[in-house]
Amino acid sequence: AFWPGYFGDASPLKVPASIENLKIEDVAESALTSTLEWMRGNGRSVVLLGPVPTYDANVPQVIALEKITGRPLLQHKTLKDQKEKNTFFYQSVKSFQKNPSFVFLDPVEWMCVNYCEVERNGVSLYRDKNHLSITGAMAFEAEIKFGLGRVVPIASSVFDAGSKAVHIDKMLN
Repeated sequence: AFWPGYFGDASPLKVPASIENLKIEDVAESALTSTLEWMRGNGRSVVLLGPVPTYDANVPQVIALEKITGRPLLQHKTLKDQKEKNTFFYQSVKSFQKNPSFVFLDPVEWMCVNYCEVERNGVSLYRDKNHLSITGAMAFEAEIKFGLGRVVPIASSVFDAGSKAVHIDKMLN
């Protein structure tokens, strides 16, 4: 999900005018929390993928313009920038992180060392300003596989996914 879109002014979630002093981040936190609790309450282990660094401009276009003009144009983000931008989201998932049936994967941590990575080997990791390209997603395959390997089943290793029984050990291979 584009988490800043839910925990900010551009959120598709709407607060009824009749409820005074309620902030959009409270609505988003409540919705996320109730969804995660519902999943766990129904015997599901939860893997939540956090935000990727986001930009104000189309990253591949800006990278191309930088190469053409030879001038730096993209305002590179830092780990601190991205953590601050997603403060409400990180606060919302904090209480779940102590539960073994909940795994939180944080691309911001993977992508931002000094500055947030936007390209690798001359290829953009983004397809626009806030979505990874296939190359970008595949660049973090090892981190995702490692995170999925940390999943701890809640009650049993089998759950019903629609009409098919799925074994968690087969999902991880």
